[in-house]
Amino acid sequence: MRSRLCSAFITLTLAVLALPARAQDAQKIVDQYFKAEGGSKALSRVHTLTLEGTFTNPADGKSGTYTFNTKVPNRYYTELVSGDVTVIEAYNGKSAWHQIANGELATLTGAEGSQLEAAGLYYNTRLMDAKKNKVGLGFAENVKVHGRDALEIEATTASGGEVANQFRCADPSCRERTCGNRRH
Repeated sequence: MRSRLCSAFITLTLAVLALPARAQDAQKIVDQYFKAEGGSKALSRVHTLTLEGTFTNPADGKSGTYTFNTKVPNRYYTELVSGDVTVIEAYNGKSAWHQIANGELATLTGAEGSQLEAAGLYYNTRLMDAKKNKVGLGFAENVKVHGRDALEIEATTASGGEVANQFRCADPSCRERTCGNRRH
């Protein structure tokens, strides 16, 4: 009887230890990021954001330009120009569209359109008021970003678009962040 009890206890202990550790709370990670960036009040003052830059393609040595624009509440535009090739992805608040490398323009619907709609909402709200904006947050996993530990969360919009975010958290801040659209 005693050996069965001991065996049952060991089995139960091993089963509990085998369970994955409780995942980080996604909202807590986002709140740490807000604090590190000066608070959600400061971030909410940004209504329009434009980033422009240049790059050199390591494959062919050609230089190019990159433009990224957002405007509250959900406008999103990104453009990559290299030589005579222009690639654009945009969401204008009502519809998503893109221009691919061969110059063809197309309106995006379904999952592709939802992804750009999610990107517009994400880049403009920076995950502030996630519940109000009907954005679900969930902890995805621990990942490596440029060889450093990071926490990945997923933000999912009501239309099904997903954006993955990696936060490099060194207590008490989550200042460094990388993100990207989830493509299925």
